[in-house]
Amino acid sequence: MAFVKEELKNEEDKALFNSFKFIDPVYDEPAYPRYWRIDRDRNAFLAGIGGGVEIPSFYAFVWNNNVTLFSAYEDMNTNKLGQLEWVWDVLKFLAPKSFAEHDKELIDMIKEAFIETMILPEEKKRRSKYIFNFKTNPQYILEGDEYKKSFRFL
Repeated sequence: MAFVKEELKNEEDKALFNSFKFIDPVYDEPAYPRYWRIDRDRNAFLAGIGGGVEIPSFYAFVWNNNVTLFSAYEDMNTNKLGQLEWVWDVLKFLAPKSFAEHDKELIDMIKEAFIETMILPEEKKRRSKYIFNFKTNPQYILEGDEYKKSFRFL
């Protein structure tokens, strides 16, 4: 299975999301996922937990119950070849220490969660470019529930 975009209506999924006690970094209150993208086979989900428009968007990516937090600005352009370019300027990226050795796989899964669930015709999706620009190096520092202290990561 791959990532699918769903509304968070299923009680089991709501309980899963709520078990992480995510806080909206802007309003400092419990987060409700602005969207929910899940791959049940790989035990992974991506949720928007705050921000947007004039400020960065804040995301939680959970893989095997390990939390990665990041903030990014998202933009879409057309390049000189007429291709759509989706660009995520990642401002801050905090991941578990154990993921440092799997960073390519982690980042590829996050990209996949964004890409696979875009509402675009398949051919246009294949011809588009997807760019993650890291404005700072990813930090592999989180252990256990440390992410709960890292909500203010503007």
